[in-house]
Amino acid sequence: MAVSNLSATQLGGDAYRLSWSGTVGATFVAYSGGVEVWRGKATSVDLALVSMSTVEVVESTETASGTWPARLTLSWHRVADAEYYRIDEYVDAAWTERARRTDTDATDYTWTTRVLEDETDHNFRIVPVDAAGNDGTAEELTAYMVRVPDVPSVSGLFSAGTLTITAT
Repeated sequence: MAVSNLSATQLGGDAYRLSWSGTVGATFVAYSGGVEVWRGKATSVDLALVSMSTVEVVESTETASGTWPARLTLSWHRVADAEYYRIDEYVDAAWTERARRTDTDATDYTWTTRVLEDETDHNFRIVPVDAAGNDGTAEELTAYMVRVPDVPSVSGLFSAGTLTITAT
């Protein structure tokens, strides 16, 4: 079931309460300006939002509408002596830390990005960091995101006289 009856109530300043209906027990995701701002099982959430005009809530099995493509799931193998892994994204000519994953002696690790902009190169790196805080050798990834195209809008005209269909 898709999210329905989405409403926003201003609580004061930039604070809003979003409420909606959806599948009981489902995980919901709220996006503002194409960026995930909340994920959970509740059917309401209080958020500080600068602009309500670009807020969308979807069930996690759905894809956000508009021009937002999917996310990337980065995966990497364990590095000996790593205390944690820093996940960075290259934004505005600088590396920006997006997350950290503690080394739990697992063989493999994963992390899922935010919703990424369409028709854009996105650069990420995974940096192993040791107990002394020293960076190890980073693994870098560049991905060019292209969303699934919109379903074409097609209309047709049937001519009974010529028994033809003209699609436009």
